[in-house]
Amino acid sequence: MEAALLCPICGLGGTPLAKRFSINSTPQYMSCVKCKSIYASKKATQKELLAHYSSYYSAENLQIPDVAKNSLAKTVSTFSKFRTINNTICDIGFGAGALLEAAEALSWECAGSEYSADAIAIGRSRGWEVHQGDLTLKDLPGPYDVVTIIETLEHVHDPKELLMSASVRIRSGGLLYGTTPNARSINALLLKQEWSVITFPEHPILISKKALTRLLVETGFGDISIKSRGINPYDLISKFRLRSKPGSSGSPELGRVDFGYNLNSTFSKNLIMRTLKKIIMTFLGITNIGDSLVFSAVKI
Repeated sequence: MEAALLCPICGLGGTPLAKRFSINSTPQYMSCVKCKSIYASKKATQKELLAHYSSYYSAENLQIPDVAKNSLAKTVSTFSKFRTINNTICDIGFGAGALLEAAEALSWECAGSEYSADAIAIGRSRGWEVHQGDLTLKDLPGPYDVVTIIETLEHVHDPKELLMSASVRIRSGGLLYGTTPNARSINALLLKQEWSVITFPEHPILISKKALTRLLVETGFGDISIKSRGINPYDLISKFRLRSKPGSSGSPELGRVDFGYNLNSTFSKNLIMRTLKKIIMTFLGITNIGDSLVFSAVKI
């Protein structure tokens, strides 16, 4: 039997996330005894990664809803104080390119990396400086005023390596901004390995706030801010329906991502809903149980 991996962040062992686990071909996930990050008990092979990501993007999931675009536009607008004469931003793992599109609208010079040929084609059509595949030191060297890593850290086995790759591309005093699923979210704590974000080989690790703070310090960042935000009840609803109606699929009609987009849109419709959303976000931030960790840090 293959020995279980140690935590990629702490180098220590972990306890099984689920006491009983029998999903075929999917490895057990572990919770690190020290930093509480969640990680797969085995490392994906190159064959598994290629099989998974060869058709990862489609015309459908390269389309970004307006509510998500508007949120990204607000985020990018906060980067202006880091703008220099270079006027450059790089998005590592830019996906459908929504963040870079928002940056371009604010006159940033855009660059980014991706694995998907379809995503790279989109970037090139927009005139961005793009690179397909892993980054070496000569690829997109920068230095950039801002580097973003949106929902990407969870896709790599060694998040410290990815953060270091971002660090060497940021000028001194420049900004790193990113998001990643929260290993200590309410969904992770209640659903454990049944949380749909915990998938192999797509997400080999989910990071805790404690672990992310450590990694940012170790990779040369200061003025660190990490906030817990957002919650998507899709999986909890699915589990409740499955238990209440045996034999049913259990899932809401929409997929998890579309369900989240629609929920966010609903909470943005009027003042009462926006106020309620603000209260919920404040609670999630205080308790650190939101689904996502939103982080920013300045290169020392």
